[in-house]
Amino acid sequence: MPLIEVAGDGLYELTGGQLNISERFDLNGTLDFGEGNATVALGNDAINEWSNGTIVNAGGATYTAGVQSESYFPTGFNPYTEFASFASQGLVHTQGTTLIVPVNYSGHVFRLNANSLEIAGTIILDPGGQISTSSFDLAGGTLMGEGTVIADAFRNDGTVSPGLSPGMLDIDAPYNQGAGGRLLVELGGLIAEEEYDVLVIQDIASLGGTLEVVFIDSFAPGLGNHFDIMVAESFVGSFDTTIFPAEYDFALSLVNSDTTLRLTTTATPEPATMALLALGGLVLMRRRRRALYKKARSDV
Repeated sequence: MPLIEVAGDGLYELTGGQLNISERFDLNGTLDFGEGNATVALGNDAINEWSNGTIVNAGGATYTAGVQSESYFPTGFNPYTEFASFASQGLVHTQGTTLIVPVNYSGHVFRLNANSLEIAGTIILDPGGQISTSSFDLAGGTLMGEGTVIADAFRNDGTVSPGLSPGMLDIDAPYNQGAGGRLLVELGGLIAEEEYDVLVIQDIASLGGTLEVVFIDSFAPGLGNHFDIMVAESFVGSFDTTIFPAEYDFALSLVNSDTTLRLTTTATPEPATMALLALGGLVLMRRRRRALYKKARSDV
């Protein structure tokens, strides 16, 4: 349907089937899904303006939104939990509520606006995408991808994994990594963003928790190779735990007037061990994070 409008005293019932919206749906009245298994499919560039209406009985419904679409929801309505299934490649906006992404959710985000965010599942920020919120709380969840997060405060008690094997993630907020937080960095070469992950913090970075480094694409760094894995206005504290690939060791240091966290290789395997590691690497699946990325794509 190109255009749907439900007035303030109107009722739109959708208890089954699929509603395809190619242009716009303005909801000022009530949208009742009747606990049925209906599907709402918002097309590319289309708009659902539901922020002034009421949505009820959506627990069995499915909602999908295409590229450059815009989905606006009422105060207190969390599409990630209210619908049986929710996926969007466009803007998602909620009014005056904490948006909770549940632990069983894994999906892509391009543009997301919310009063505050609590992430227990997995959010993959697509390249060029943006998340805007006052408070971003990784409560055991995972944030990965290549885009920008804008917030007044960012708390990592889950996993931050920059890039999409590899890449750069930009956080415009004070960054606080708690004891349960983890920064996962992939190294696949010596070129920042193109071959290894970079996390950019446009504010103060308070470190704690775990730094985990993994190799991708059969990469084996040499002694003295360095990787500028994190950039911030300034750094406070240090990681409680570091996890490096077997038989490798790294030193962490601050460079560039203490605005860059550098990882430098200080120990590598003996030649015989290197040969065994290379042979084993041919058997393993390539890029464990790429598998997560592909799985999430298939779920959308």
